[in-house]
Amino acid sequence: MRKQVRTARVILETPEGVLLLRRAPGASFAGQWELPGGKLDGGECPRTALCRELSEETGIHLAADALLPVGRLEHSDERRVISTDVFRARVASRAPLLSDEHDAHGYAGGPLAGPLGAIADAALALAA
Repeated sequence: MRKQVRTARVILETPEGVLLLRRAPGASFAGQWELPGGKLDGGECPRTALCRELSEETGIHLAADALLPVGRLEHSDERRVISTDVFRARVASRAPLLSDEHDAHGYAGGPLAGPLGAIADAALALAA
């Protein structure tokens, strides 16, 4: 039986565009661009997890009620089934303070050095 994993991601709209983060060398999926967010800790709701992840990954703090639901994506591989709740939010222009998990930030539609991750690609299409 495959492991069930819950995640949450945010389409974070800034004046520069939708914020993307690139996975750092040594991290899983190194070099891939993704939307901010991550796994839910035990007992967390998606909004709470996303606020925590956004703060940890970028230094950006949002209130849970600022996250507007977009939908849910399902993705699976041979080991797990990943369910991702996707939200949308807006922030004023501010460069993120990156965690060790990421080595660069960019914006959807701009030049990116590396591939856009499947979940980020699907989430952007879902929100279009």
